[in-house]
Amino acid sequence: MIRLLVNAIPLTNVATGISRYLRCLYSVLEREHSCELDIWYFDGVGIRRDMPFGPENLARWAFMADVFWKLPPRVAYVVRLWVHRRRERLFQQVASGFDVYHEAGFFPFITPTGVKTVFTLHDMSISRFPEHHPRERVLFMSRFLRERTALADRILTVSEFSRNEIVSVLGASPERIDVTPLAPASVFRPVPEVEMSRLKSRLGLPERYFLFVGSGDPRKNADTIPRALEVAGLDIPLVSVGWSGWGGEC
Repeated sequence: MIRLLVNAIPLTNVATGISRYLRCLYSVLEREHSCELDIWYFDGVGIRRDMPFGPENLARWAFMADVFWKLPPRVAYVVRLWVHRRRERLFQQVASGFDVYHEAGFFPFITPTGVKTVFTLHDMSISRFPEHHPRERVLFMSRFLRERTALADRILTVSEFSRNEIVSVLGASPERIDVTPLAPASVFRPVPEVEMSRLKSRLGLPERYFLFVGSGDPRKNADTIPRALEVAGLDIPLVSVGWSGWGGEC
C-alpha cells in the first residue's frame, strides 16, 4: 500500500478552485482506491485521516483575509513568508515515512529523504499576468516557484496549453509533466424543472440570465462579461456567484 500525504491547507480556507479540485479528487480516490492508498492530510498544524473543511467562522475568516490584503505588500510578504517557514518545518517532521506527497497549492514543500513529490500546477497566470495578482503573492511565488517546481518528481496540469506554459516559463522538462484534464463535480448536474423554478423564485431570478461562477479576483476578468453581453446583443442580466476574492466584488 502506498502512503500518500496531501497538503490540505487549501481545504481549510474558503472553497475556491484548488480546494474544490482537492476535495473532488480525493473523495474519488478514497472511495475507489482505499485498498491501494493510505491517504493522510496535512492541515498546517498536523496530519489527519479526514479531509478538513473550510473555516467554522466564515465571517471571521473573511475579516482576517481582508485585513491581510490591506497590509502594505512588503509587510504582507514577510507575514506570508513567516507562516510558510513555520508550516514547512512542521511538514518536514510529519512527512517522514510517506511514499508520495501531493501539492496543489502555491509550490511544494521540501520533503524528507525518500518522499516523492507530485505537484499540480494549474496555470502560469502569476508569471504571465502578475498585475492581476496581489503584489505580496507575486513576490512570494517569484522567490520559490521555479526552484521548488524543479524538485517535483512529477508535475500535473490541466491542459496542453498550461503544459507548454510551464515548460516555457519555468524551464521544466516536458517529460515530467502529465496533462490531467478536469471533469465536472457531481454538484453540476441537471435538476428537475420544479426545483429550478423554486430556486429562481426564492432568489428573484429572471427566466433567462448569464451566470458567472467564480471569485471576484481581477484575474477572472469578470468586468468583460457585461461588455461581451452587450456586443453579443444579449439583453439579459448577469448573475454572479462566489466569494469576492482579494480585489473584486461578487
